Amino acid sequence: MSEPFEPFIGKAEIGKRLGVRPRTVDEWMRLGILPHYKFSQAVRFKWSEVEAHLAETCRRCPPLLSGARRKNFSELVNTKTNTNRKTK
Repeated sequence: MSEPFEPFIGKAEIGKRLGVRPRTVDEWMRLGILPHYKFSQAVRFKWSEVEAHLAETCRRCPPLLSGARRKNFSELVNTKTNTNRKTK
């Protein structure tokens, strides 16, 4: 059986899906962060390849702390930094 057809998508759509501007997409292409195809002057992407490449090569950031967890974290950090400071 053959693989299902996946259409190519453009730079604007990749930027939209990744939450970045097209200029950032250009830079990531230049750095080799995003796999892409170049047809004459047109650049196209396959979303499945972009997702797979990013999953293999990029690290995930931890989720942001919210609410009470953020307050507790701030208190913990402030306590540690205050105890590490020398007092005169």
